[in-house]
Amino acid sequence: MVKGKRRRGSGSTLCYCQMVPDNDGWCAAALRLLLLLLALSANGWSLRVSGVQVPPVVVSGSTVKLECKYHHSTDRPDPLYSVKWYRDVNQFYEYIPRRKPPIRVYPLPYINVDESRSSREIVTLTKVSRESSGNFRCEVMGDKPFFETDDHAVNMTVVDVPLWGPEVWGVAQNERVRPGEVVVARCQVGHSDPPADIYWTINWEEAPPLAHHRSLQMDRRGERVQVSELQATVTEEWLARGAMVLTCHVQVSSVYYRTANVTLVHADWPQPAEFGWFSSGKLEPKLAEFDWFSSGRLEPQSAEFSWFFSGRVEPQSAEFSWFFSGRVEPQSAELGWFFSGRLEHPAC
Repeated sequence: MVKGKRRRGSGSTLCYCQMVPDNDGWCAAALRLLLLLLALSANGWSLRVSGVQVPPVVVSGSTVKLECKYHHSTDRPDPLYSVKWYRDVNQFYEYIPRRKPPIRVYPLPYINVDESRSSREIVTLTKVSRESSGNFRCEVMGDKPFFETDDHAVNMTVVDVPLWGPEVWGVAQNERVRPGEVVVARCQVGHSDPPADIYWTINWEEAPPLAHHRSLQMDRRGERVQVSELQATVTEEWLARGAMVLTCHVQVSSVYYRTANVTLVHADWPQPAEFGWFSSGKLEPKLAEFDWFSSGRLEPQSAEFSWFFSGRVEPQSAEFSWFFSGRVEPQSAELGWFFSGRLEHPAC
């Protein structure tokens, strides 16, 4: 019979065995167990999980690697008996090095193990879905005589990201606006789970309180669509440089981020009318035919093009050159003109 007795002031429990003829074996086993526990507490456990790497958030359809590392005492050989993986409380993977083959996979809904890319320390999951989310736990177990067990768990969330978008509707690219006008823009993006965080910026700064926006979900041809609507009164400050940029930002967790923007142009900002060329110190608008500045006068040209260069007309065939700051600037596709002492390129 074994009794526990607390010795006052000692801070420990005094265990002793009262030897009874029919309990000798039981008492001896208890003493051996006590000695084993004392030895383990003195030398440390021989097997421990040292690290579990599971991505916290992944996109549905991805391939995911789960990694489990362990360490053991150096005073004895590797004591590993098995490595097991669980999602929540359900086991789906087991690795026993002494078994042939060492890998065994247990069927579990929405968990697809690629055995060819799995091993003692790594388990590869393919085509994960939203339903694959859960708490993934790695458990290592030592071999006899101690059969130590240690585990560690990490949560993984699988998200569905939008398959299209974002798209901005309600305002056109380079649409002309004036201060005081109200613009209404809508940003649309495909369905996601969890819902996307949609927000707006104006000239890359957060939309101020006077620019109201709201988010909602609606159907589009049988699909769920996430929509955010921005309503803002244009200010002089936003158009200080002649244009303003509305940007819709869409974010889903930490794995998805997209933007869409539209530029609105100040309606009263000076705009180049047509294509014109420098003549007699001013910009000359042209309609159909092209004239070029040559020897101090406009030279009409029909088929071939000539350009003012070093005080004379230089014929050109394919490539175009422009007089700029006393030198020729070659151009290929885009058109430019000499204006206010510098070469101006149209925006579009």
